[in-house]
Amino acid sequence: MEKFQREIFGYKRKNVNDFVNLVVAKTEELAKTIETQEKTIQELKEQIKVYQRQEIYLRGALDGRSQEEKRTTEEARQDAIRMIKEARENADRIIASALSRNEKIEEQTRKTERNLKKFKNRLRTVVEQQLDIIEEIEEIEMDD
Repeated sequence: MEKFQREIFGYKRKNVNDFVNLVVAKTEELAKTIETQEKTIQELKEQIKVYQRQEIYLRGALDGRSQEEKRTTEEARQDAIRMIKEARENADRIIASALSRNEKIEEQTRKTERNLKKFKNRLRTVVEQQLDIIEEIEEIEMDD
C-alpha cells in the first residue's frame, strides 16, 4: 500500500496525484494487454480456418489416384493431418495461455479497481475530516 507524506491540511497532493497517475497507467496497460491478446486469439482462429481449408483441399486431392499415387497421397494426408493436429494443439495451447493471462489480467484489473475505490473512499474520509477541522477552527476564531 502506498504511503503518502502529510502536509498541513492532509496528504501531499503530488504524492496522491502520482499514485492516481500510476493506477491509471497500470489500468491502461492492462487494457492494452487484453486488446493484444484478443487480437492474437482472433488471428489464431483465422489460422485454424486456413488449416481447415487446406485439409479440405488435401482430402479432395486424394480421390482418383493410382496405387503409388494413393500411397504417396496417403502419406501426405497423414502428414497434413499430423500438421493440422499439431497446429490445432498449438493453437489450443496458445488460446488457453492467452485466456489464462487474460483471466489474470482481469483479476488484477478488478483488484486495482477495488484498491482505487478504497483509496478514493479513504481520501474522501480524510478530506471530510480536514474540512471538519477547518470548520472547528473557524468556529473557534469566531468565538474569540
